Amino acid sequence: MMKTTIMMLGILACCGACTQEEKPLIEAEATVMYTGDMALDGCGWLIAINDEFFRPENLKEDFKVDDLEVYVHYTLSGGVYSCGMGNAGISRVSIEQIVLR
Repeated sequence: MMKTTIMMLGILACCGACTQEEKPLIEAEATVMYTGDMALDGCGWLIAINDEFFRPENLKEDFKVDDLEVYVHYTLSGGVYSCGMGNAGISRVSIEQIVLR
């Protein structure tokens, strides 16, 4: 019983010492785009960076303007966002900072 308790405490201490890997902050010029209502096979609000689309998880209302040119600092959130007919998925991003160009 004592060995099990000590072993469990050791495992918990190791887990508590682990830190989550930091995701790199990416800076880019982007265009905010409205691709249509999701109920009608659109993908909602996306940002386009170098001809690639991303689904922002936290796009502020002030920036929900179609064809708005911005500078954005973001991290890849992981996972993909599926929308529209035949879309293989759009990478999700978390916006850290966004300003007008």
